[in-house]
Amino acid sequence: MNESAVLIRTPYGKEDLAELGDWLATHSFICVIQDAHGCIASAGEIRFSFR
Repeated sequence: MNESAVLIRTPYGKEDLAELGDWLATHSFICVIQDAHGCIASAGEIRFSFR
């Protein structure tokens, strides 16, 4: 069984993406929406890690 997945990372406002997540789910996609805390509208700082 083949499944396609969509990963959405956003600095804030994941609630605004719920309708898109529902659409993807009804079209047989696995959808993960992640709210990346610590940047843009939330307190904290962005730290990048490179290898």
